Amino acid sequence: MGRSPRDRDPSIFRFVTLRTVDARLWMVPSRKLEKLIGGIFARYAEITGIEIYAYCVLSNHFHMVVRSPKSNLDEFFENTDREIARRVNWKNQRLGTFFEGPYKDKKILSSQDLFDAFLYVTVNPVKHGLVEHPSEWPGFNSYQQCLTERPRTMSFTRHSIEDPAERVTHHTLRLAILPQLKNLAASERRQYLHEAIEARVRYWRQERRRLGRGFLGVERVKNQVPGSIPQTVTRSRMVGAYSKNAVLLREERIRERERRLRYFEASRRYRMGEYTVEFPDYTYKPPLHRKPRSAPFQELPGECFKQAS
Repeated sequence: MGRSPRDRDPSIFRFVTLRTVDARLWMVPSRKLEKLIGGIFARYAEITGIEIYAYCVLSNHFHMVVRSPKSNLDEFFENTDREIARRVNWKNQRLGTFFEGPYKDKKILSSQDLFDAFLYVTVNPVKHGLVEHPSEWPGFNSYQQCLTERPRTMSFTRHSIEDPAERVTHHTLRLAILPQLKNLAASERRQYLHEAIEARVRYWRQERRRLGRGFLGVERVKNQVPGSIPQTVTRSRMVGAYSKNAVLLREERIRERERRLRYFEASRRYRMGEYTVEFPDYTYKPPLHRKPRSAPFQELPGECFKQAS
């Protein structure tokens, strides 16, 4: 039936993933790359009003926990993905597709799932066995920022601007506070996050020790060959929701299936000319460049294949 339509509900928190083509290591951490990607995130978060709760950029993918109060998450990622692809391609002197496809976003189903997604993103370098603590990660991540709650000033270079005085713009990258922690004092909130992050770090260390796996380490991470393919690539089954609660996931799958069916039926009728048809809330209407095929293709008559005399 095809992929489910994007859900633009502004109240939903989302877990977002975007991976490079073939999981190649094009975003090997460096100070220069951190400034580049940080400037892109900060600029378009300011422009679109996206709320960012956590972020982590690894060598071949990145994760974010976000919310889009203006229902324009697609606008944010359209711009960030384009700029990252163009600039990192140029940095690596390559052409061609950079990311494997559009961003994948999962609807976060509960406040507990939101906090779990926050921890997942924050300690992601530890989970993947890259470094033993998120503070050691040499790339762009939100670990320090979530504990200090200080905004980061990032710069963005507009290479198409000729005037050097106007070429570089400065933007503020802020982390939104998780809603379940807003009522705590800042010091209590930071202490709570610190303890939760450390507990999750201990879990992943013990898990890797149990499996007999170590950590790559900072120096080896920095010395990764750009464009190489890692020995192992982990991929989770793509579902439209993020939760560890099996009941919530099952209920969401049922709702999403019904929503998808309603959307495709409304889309068919809309493209046939019924412009007043109602679509499910917070979905995009399809383009009207052609009408849908209402019947299978018929075989062409035999004279179509006769050679001209």
